[in-house]
Order: sequence, then structure tokens, then C-alpha cells
Amino acid sequence: MGQLPELWSAAGGAPLRVKVLSYNLFWWSLFDHGHPWMQRVYAQTNGNAATQLISAANAQDPFDVMGFQECNDGDWLMKVTGLAAEYGIFRDRACCMAYRKASWTVLAKGVATAAEDPKYGDRPAQWMRLRNLQTGAVVFFLNHHGPIPIDQGGKCGAAAVGYNILQVIAGNARPGDAIVAVGDFNAHQGSATIQQIQRHLYRVFGGTADGGIDHIFSNMGVGAVAATANLGGGGSDHDAISAVLQRGAPPPASQAQAALPISQDVFNAGGSTSDALQSIMQQSPINWLRKQ
Repeated sequence: MGQLPELWSAAGGAPLRVKVLSYNLFWWSLFDHGHPWMQRVYAQTNGNAATQLISAANAQDPFDVMGFQECNDGDWLMKVTGLAAEYGIFRDRACCMAYRKASWTVLAKGVATAAEDPKYGDRPAQWMRLRNLQTGAVVFFLNHHGPIPIDQGGKCGAAAVGYNILQVIAGNARPGDAIVAVGDFNAHQGSATIQQIQRHLYRVFGGTADGGIDHIFSNMGVGAVAATANLGGGGSDHDAISAVLQRGAPPPASQAQAALPISQDVFNAGGSTSDALQSIMQQSPINWLRKQ
């Protein structure tokens, strides 16, 4: 390992509001039901509690970017959630990342190896640079699935995984980009992996599964955190976690659907979307938004 790369703060710049999702889908069990992936058992269904969770949460306030781990068919996932027309999605090494086409255009995208799992092989750091069509602000979005055993960092070692992720960011982002990194890192907050990342990025939020191994990071700082949410598991063995990051004046309500994050008030208003989300809550309790 060499010297950690230098990153930058994105506290200033063009107005920006970005809502992000990170979700390990537990595909082999929840979607494939233990069958070999090539049998495409999932394709014979109309989805499950996880796809319902994604659809219902997105209907209240659309995600700008989404990072999925253990995602074996991104196109089908978007189709069954009803989001295929609204989102572009890319898949690399069992990870998928999606962006909302009405708000963003892709400047560049790629994938790099951030770690090597002793059993499952290369673990990706999947990334894309996006420009906001309204404000021109640029977001660098990274999606990662870390190696197991938890906190060990696979064959590279825990500190090296954090170093590699920062190198992917430094090598592909541009100074001034707002950076958002999400994923199932298979690393707790006190691990060497997360400690390395936190030397340059602020930890916005994390999940509770396996003691907290899902994380959201950004270079926008604590003041940019408008809201965070644990959306529950939806049948997965991981939490779906979300955050809203904002700097400058928010876009007009006519150009940003439901500018406020989801709150418990949504469920008091009635309507089919609220009913759907309530149903998912019964399957997997949701700890709703914690305003910063």
C-alpha cells in the first residue's frame, strides 16, 4: 500500500439534492430460492418483498442513484419493480447500480477490483459519474460489495480494501465532484477498511445487519445530510439503507417530486402507495427517517 490519495470536500458548488439507496438483495436465497442462478427461478415470479420495498419507497420520493449488491439481473429487477422506463442500470460482478434518467446523464462508468474474496473471487468497486440535468452538479457514485470473513478484507487485508476503494475514487472522479460511496462492505465501523475510508469521506449512515456492515459515505460533510433511513430487510438478510444529501437551495417542488423525505405522516395520508409500504413494514419493520 502506498500513501492514501488526496480527495476533496464538496460542501460547496452548484445546488444539489441526491437521494441514494444501498441494498444487498440476498439473491441466491430470496430470488433464486437456493437453485442455480442459470435456472432463472426468479424470472418465473412477479417479484417478492424486496422488489415491493424498492417500488414503494421509490414511489414516495424517487431515488437518484441506487446501489445493489448480490444483484444477478438488473434489467429484470427494474422491470419487476416498475422502474425500467425511469432508470438506467448497469451490472458488473454481481453488483448493479441505477440512476434516474429524468435527472441525470452518465459522463463515465466503470468497475475495478477492490478486494479478493478467498471463496468468491474478485469483489468490485463499481462506479459512475453523473451530471445533473438541471443544475450541472456532478456526482461520483461508487457501489461496493466487500469480501468475507467480515472485517478481514479477504486476501488483500482490511486496510488494503479501504485504500483500494479510495484509489478507485481518486482515479476516476474529478476535483469538485460530490462523492457518494455505498455498499455492503462486510466491515464494521471500527474495522481497518472503514477507518481508512473515513480518513477522507464522512460516514453518512449505516445499517444494522450483522452488527452494521452496510454503509453510505460522502465528501459533502455532515451539514449536507438532510435525512437517513433504514428501510428494513424486505426478506433480505441485509437492511436497505437510504440517505438524502443536499447542498444549496433545493430545486423547486415542481421539478423535484416530494422534495421532503418520507416521514411517518405519509402513512396517515392514505393512498395505495402508503398501503403498499405499510404491508412491507409488517413483513420487515422499518426504522423511519432520522432527520439530521
